[in-house]
Amino acid sequence: MKLNRPGLILCGAYAAFSLLLTWFSYSTADIKSRVFFEQVAVPPAILLIGALGFEKTVMLHPWMNTIPMFFVLSLVLMYLVGWALSGVRRMLGKRDRSGHN
Repeated sequence: MKLNRPGLILCGAYAAFSLLLTWFSYSTADIKSRVFFEQVAVPPAILLIGALGFEKTVMLHPWMNTIPMFFVLSLVLMYLVGWALSGVRRMLGKRDRSGHN
């Protein structure tokens, strides 16, 4: 199975950003700053859960309401976004080469 290169690049950039914010959250003593950094580190998962209306489900299952779970879900979402963008780019490239405007 060949993995999508733009998806992996987007995952790497997101992982670096998220891990940096998570490191900031664990290096501060202020609880409000810690919560802020943790929430900023995982917005794709939080937005998806909110858009699908799964807030109550996540709150009922403690293993789902953790930063590592949100991080993994966000990584999967970033890969899918990169995969979709590369597909759009590939479609537009084929369209331009065929002479259609």
